[in-house]
Amino acid sequence: MTEIIQFSSGMSKGFFVKCGDSVVLVDTGFVKGLDDFKAHCEKAGVKPEQIKLIVISHEHNDHFMCLDVIKDFLKVPVMCHKNSFESLSKGLDPSVKTRDGSPAPGDPGRPRPKMPFPNPKVTPDILVGDEGRSLEDFGVEARLIYTPGHSAGSMTLLTDDAAIIGDIIISNPDGSIRTAKFADDEAALKNSVMDILAASPKTIFSGHADPVPVDEFLAIFEEEWAAEDK
Repeated sequence: MTEIIQFSSGMSKGFFVKCGDSVVLVDTGFVKGLDDFKAHCEKAGVKPEQIKLIVISHEHNDHFMCLDVIKDFLKVPVMCHKNSFESLSKGLDPSVKTRDGSPAPGDPGRPRPKMPFPNPKVTPDILVGDEGRSLEDFGVEARLIYTPGHSAGSMTLLTDDAAIIGDIIISNPDGSIRTAKFADDEAALKNSVMDILAASPKTIFSGHADPVPVDEFLAIFEEEWAAEDK
């Protein structure tokens, strides 16, 4: 059985995907340094030596803070989609496009938020293509599928009953969920949602929200698409 343990250090979340004695780290989230990461490991009951792999869900920098320090500490490979390679290896802050046409961070009149520490530069060791990839060779019963739309390098991790979907949904200030604020490709985003639903997960984990039942995930997209069709 595969267990997902979510942790948060502020702006975004990370995940320990645990299967027996093996763990895959999905995103480092917004950790504030190595001591912060070690504290998350201890709280989750994860020993650093159990972690066999780091997966980065997509190329937006709030999902791989301190990746350089954590990779050096764990001495394990970093895996991402091939379209995320440049952002991770160069420590880029990729441009984003808002779905409602409002100014995005970096647009005139909306400066990008200042990060508390520099973007890490880490050359990924393993690149995933559009066909996805199993993680069983790292001791975890899970697989990655390509789910673009929010970004060109977005991937979803699927277990037998759950999905870690990056930023396809986010939380509102009151804790309720909404659809992604940013999307590079609206049609691709919708197709990715359908691909995730086709895998029949029961629980959806997001980088910017608490876990939600799949029915709630489906409902917010059905409501949005119905509104678009009117």
